Amino acid sequence: NRRVDLDLSLRTPMSADWALVGGVALNGSKLDRQNRALSDWRDTNSAGAQLAADGGTSDNAALFLQSEHYLAGGVTAYLGVRYDRFETQGYARQVAAPAFDESYPTRGFDQVSPKVALVWEAQDWLSLRASYGQGFRPPALFDLYGLNVITAGPTTLVYEPSPGLVPERVQAFEVGADVAFAAGGRASATLYRQRLQDFVYRRTLATSTATVTRTRAENVGEADVDGIEADV
Repeated sequence: NRRVDLDLSLRTPMSADWALVGGVALNGSKLDRQNRALSDWRDTNSAGAQLAADGGTSDNAALFLQSEHYLAGGVTAYLGVRYDRFETQGYARQVAAPAFDESYPTRGFDQVSPKVALVWEAQDWLSLRASYGQGFRPPALFDLYGLNVITAGPTTLVYEPSPGLVPERVQAFEVGADVAFAAGGRASATLYRQRLQDFVYRRTLATSTATVTRTRAENVGEADVDGIEADV
């Protein structure tokens, strides 16, 4: 399972109270797995017949631009946008019953994600901030194409491939404060809310039996995450 990331960004001051940040983010992932029988389960060199194999590739390319504005009264405004394009393809095969051999064609998804944030330096020792943004998270290759069959005594657990998964999408809002103490210490607190659509969740399938449990990653309707983060 291999992943390569490349990020490149450039910040350019346009004037005394305005700066631009732009860049690209590239990701390439590859999954290539084989499941083989072992004549000695503690010896990796005793591999025999192939029982199953799965794998795939994915590529994600993103462009982003952010405009920073330094306003009167110690206020800084951030306006940003990011465009993502994700493509993936893969395969899964199983030799043991029930045998199958599937190749999954290339699928692609894209999203434009805006962002807006405000930071107010209210005092030399106090900073207040708020932000709203949208995000995009492609499914992992293992969730898309991974096939695992685990047998323990009379029971078997089957992780089925989920080639139909779509990316998770999130809307996030947060407010926070940062404090600097005269003695040199610092503290901060943040409240955040996240609303996720097409959240990836592993579900037990109706085709499961008393001895065989089948699960598959699926996109559920939505998920909510609300929290508080604080540190000193």
